[in-house]
Amino acid sequence: MRGLVYRGPGHKAFQGAPDPEITDDGDVIVRVDAVTICLVDTSSTPTLMRLITTGQIDAKRFITHHFGLDEFDEAYDVFARAASGALKVVLSRSKE
Repeated sequence: MRGLVYRGPGHKAFQGAPDPEITDDGDVIVRVDAVTICLVDTSSTPTLMRLITTGQIDAKRFITHHFGLDEFDEAYDVFARAASGALKVVLSRSKE
């Protein structure tokens, strides 16, 4: 299997990787067909990532909703409705 590895602006490459395997009852294999960034000034992304990784910004403060993977449709609907107050929605294997 080959996948695109993105390490920042101008730093991306297709690399080989072993095929994924299900080894635990909770494992899931997901195929990502597209990734998009919406309403984001991507020129600020490196700065934001640095501030988060150095602890200067607590990203958890921006998470307004948690959903399990089995609640994907509901999570998408909540995030799509701006009136819901959703800022960041997190999908997890188990709902937090």
